[in-house]
Amino acid sequence: MLKAQRYAGVLLRGMFLFSFMATGSAVAQDVGTTEIFRDALRDRVGLPLNQDTLIVDNRPLQSHEDVTRLYLLRSFLPAWIDGNGKLGSAASALVERIRAVTEDGLDPSRYRTDEIDARLTRLAEGDAATLDELIDLELLLSDAWLTLADHLLRGRVDPEHLYGQWLASPQERDLVALLETALSGGEPGAALDELTPAYTTYGRLRAALAQLRAIDPASEPPRVASGTALRLGEEDERVPVLRKRLRFLGDLPESANLDDTRFDGQVDAALLSFQARHGLEADGIFGRGTRAAVNTSMAERAAQVEANMERFRWLPQAVESRHLRVNIADFRLELVEDDVPVMTMDVIVGKPYRQTPVFSGSMSYLVFSPAWHLPPTISRKDILPRLKRDPQSLAEDGIRVLSGWGEDEREVDPASVDWKKISARNLPYHFRQDPGPQNALGRVKFMFPNRFSVYLHDTPQRELFDRAQRDFSSGCIRVERPQDLAIHLLLEDPAWTPEAVAVAMNSGTEQTVSLPRPLPVHIYYLTAWVDDEGGLQFREDLYGRDAGLLEALRKAGF
Repeated sequence: MLKAQRYAGVLLRGMFLFSFMATGSAVAQDVGTTEIFRDALRDRVGLPLNQDTLIVDNRPLQSHEDVTRLYLLRSFLPAWIDGNGKLGSAASALVERIRAVTEDGLDPSRYRTDEIDARLTRLAEGDAATLDELIDLELLLSDAWLTLADHLLRGRVDPEHLYGQWLASPQERDLVALLETALSGGEPGAALDELTPAYTTYGRLRAALAQLRAIDPASEPPRVASGTALRLGEEDERVPVLRKRLRFLGDLPESANLDDTRFDGQVDAALLSFQARHGLEADGIFGRGTRAAVNTSMAERAAQVEANMERFRWLPQAVESRHLRVNIADFRLELVEDDVPVMTMDVIVGKPYRQTPVFSGSMSYLVFSPAWHLPPTISRKDILPRLKRDPQSLAEDGIRVLSGWGEDEREVDPASVDWKKISARNLPYHFRQDPGPQNALGRVKFMFPNRFSVYLHDTPQRELFDRAQRDFSSGCIRVERPQDLAIHLLLEDPAWTPEAVAVAMNSGTEQTVSLPRPLPVHIYYLTAWVDDEGGLQFREDLYGRDAGLLEALRKAGF
């Protein structure tokens, strides 16, 4: 804050010098009138518009196309510097806002603040500015606003480029028109705030980031050394270090004895608290996974928060008051109505090598007692190798081998096929599992058509919900309480009583039912957030996405 105030002082002195110099010979001879400035700006931007980039200090502007559009819209009237060489107050607000982007996990240098600073400092020190130098500053300020606006609205990084199976919802706003409106009202800095994600959790992460950065690294206790797992009742020379870290992290009371080598009830309670906050198996055992989480530095946690703030910029700017959302990294589903979660349950998501994608959709129907039409990937990678080992093995799971489609579809006896001659590339068959207790989709599936062919469904493998890390599926999402979810989604249809739902789920006959109202669905991936009680939650980076994102955010010119 003090730095921003000092900078504002320099900026105001620069404004005064602009005003003073406009009446003297150094600038008056170059600038003279508004028309001269506009003509020079028109020549610099270029007409006809046949140049690929705008250059300042031998570097292209990042948003050169939008900068060109801005000055066309303004008939080449400067946005930040008037024709007499005076720097407007809007520039001060912009520079102060750019300085504050560190609070959003962004880097001010991305917006060429060093070059802007250098020019403003020279002006504040009394150096005369040429017309070209003033136009450089004008273009740099416009480019900074438009680039930062785009980053706040859509993110610094393109997730589809980075991840592939990540269908973001890019926000569509005419940033040039927004800047022009903001300039007319004298509030270009405030207009940037309008583009910042409005999610409550985003604001909480912003505050958490500031707190994490304020921690002196020298105050962190040493990391706990590796070794055998520690449990309640044991004594070990590493326990005092564990105590220090648990107290530093806020899980062990301030009054605790930090030198005690016993793993007592107090340490056990603190460890259980820590494990719960980090989505770990809450077993009170200090094993390898828990040790890695306990040893994570505050700088690493701050970086994790930065990565998740970027992910919020990829989400739709406004989420419906009624929707269903799944956080893949937290293995958690929430059904939200009137902006309040009314149902929460555990889910099972895709394995790291068959990841559940990130996208939004609209749930429009569900299917009771569904048959399972096995997708091509599973058919090639799982079913074909199984048939090569034992052609009769599918019968025990109620899976049929089929040839053709529609009216031409027919069942094939697997024993009649020489499976060793069939490869994954030329697999001429498809497979269907009959409804029933062994069906991989369980007794109901919830459909929101999408390009990934992902949906929610029941599962016969109920025991998997007892695990803390639940990445066992091939991409679709298995839900813990499918019957409760189906009943709730059909509440507005009086024909679908809880009893009717139970009958349909266990009938063994496939039945498709349209929902009374389509339900927006958002599948996302967050490894850090702040809960409603103000607790900063972290989760293991299940798909290893944080490191790549942080590298991309720091990579020059990404």
